[in-house]
Amino acid sequence: MYYTARNLSWVTISVPCLILGIVGTQPASSKQQLQTKLQNQFLPYKVNLILDSKTAHAGRDIAHKQRGEYQKQTLYLDPNYAVAYNNRGLTYYKRGEYQKAIESYNQALRVDPNYAAVYNNRGTTYKKIRAYQKAINDYNQALSLDPHYARAYYNRGTTYSAIGKYQKAIDDYNQALHLDPHYARAYYNRGTTYKKIGAYQKAINDYNQALRLNPNYAFVYNNIGLIKYEQGAIEEAIQQFQQSLSIDDQSAEPQLALAVALYTQGKPEKALKLAESALNLDKRFAEIEFLQENLWGDKITADAQKLLSHLQKQAGKAFSF
Repeated sequence: MYYTARNLSWVTISVPCLILGIVGTQPASSKQQLQTKLQNQFLPYKVNLILDSKTAHAGRDIAHKQRGEYQKQTLYLDPNYAVAYNNRGLTYYKRGEYQKAIESYNQALRVDPNYAAVYNNRGTTYKKIRAYQKAINDYNQALSLDPHYARAYYNRGTTYSAIGKYQKAIDDYNQALHLDPHYARAYYNRGTTYKKIGAYQKAINDYNQALRLNPNYAFVYNNIGLIKYEQGAIEEAIQQFQQSLSIDDQSAEPQLALAVALYTQGKPEKALKLAESALNLDKRFAEIEFLQENLWGDKITADAQKLLSHLQKQAGKAFSF
């Protein structure tokens, strides 16, 4: 979802991670020791195109950021390398260390105030901690620097949707899709926004487009099923929930939704067993407020209450709903 490095020309060739130059103020002997250490440590790794030592380390950092290697060597070689600060921010973000991510992005922007991807990434971090206006400000800045930045439009759209500004969200998804017509997540999120405002057919159209681009979006099938249920097409809803589960059979939401549909059809034994399995996976789905947060409509929510009441009485479990 996020940009990592820029100004790197990647080509598909395999070369060893050679250290072409060391910069800094350490003595020559220390430089040589560091060069030897880095060559020995990272020789097995393959980097597509090595332009200089900083780029080599940045490429290695991208490959290993999820393993917690925080670009230390890159920044040691050049403490004013904005790409490395950005990548370190991505690492912290992946680890859930959001304030540290923001601090790294701040450092990147002090080095390079025109780095659009960093504004996008910092905005996404602000959105994660629900600092929505700060997120929007950062996306605005990213787009002022790069008006063709589809991902920034998309991310700003998700932020507008989160704060209930649905038309602005739709406008941003429209722009993202204008720039990138194969942006499956933009179709999905625009569809979800249409679902929120009750424009069900537009939502289904967008969900279907997302599935054409990525047939393995299990949650998209689930959302289509929720719409079909509200429209009274229970059989079609069941087919969608089953399709979702065929892709991810450990997902609590389509399990519970399918259980509700089966219960409504007069199949309590199957429904109760499936509902219990769903709640064992995620007990939050026993809470009506959580169902509503996940855009369950009035009909399926009311029917879910009946099923959960039956399950509670039968099992003697204190589910909260």
